[in-house]
Formats: sequence, structure tokens, C-alpha cells
Amino acid sequence: MRYLIAAAAISALASCASTPTPVVESESVARGKVFAEANCTSCHTLTNDTAPRADVPSLARAADRFPAAMLAESLEAGIQVGHPKMPVFVFERENIADLVAYMETLRSER
Repeated sequence: MRYLIAAAAISALASCASTPTPVVESESVARGKVFAEANCTSCHTLTNDTAPRADVPSLARAADRFPAAMLAESLEAGIQVGHPKMPVFVFERENIADLVAYMETLRSER
């Protein structure tokens, strides 16, 4: 009897382990994605380099190129990041945190 119970428990654990755990998106990441879609996609794509403008990287590529802290500092200071023709954009502190959180999810090395 103990063998049957142990076998059932092991089987149940094995089925749980093989079931992929869904990635839960944080509220900050979700807000960052909405912000990026509303404010960045006129020039950038989110995940590939087929952008509306050939001279700008995707946000995923930008995330790979720049550490999160550097992105946050650059956006907060209001300086241009990434490409020379990037328009001046005033970021609110919470927009920066959300956008950087979203861009972190786009990194190829997570």
C-alpha cells in the first residue's frame, strides 16, 4: 500500500514538473509594454529589426545593447538614446521604471 501511495505521489510530482509554469507579467512590465506600444512603435518595433525606420533598432536590440541602469539614467536625464534622430520626449519617473522593466523582458540574455 505504501508503495502505491509513494508511486502516485511521485507520478503527480513528475507531471507538475513537466508542466511549464506560465510567466506572470508584473504590472510594471504590462504598463511598460503599453507605454512602448503607444510612444515608441512609430519608429521602433518591439522584438525584431524590421522597424518603420530602417535606421533604428528594435527595443529588444536596444535592451541588449544598454544595461537597464544606463537606459533609466539616460531617459531620466532627457538625453537622446540609441539613434541621433530620436525625438525629444519627456518621461515621467514611473514611465521610465515601467519601460525599463518591459525592456528587460525583451533581452535575449535573461
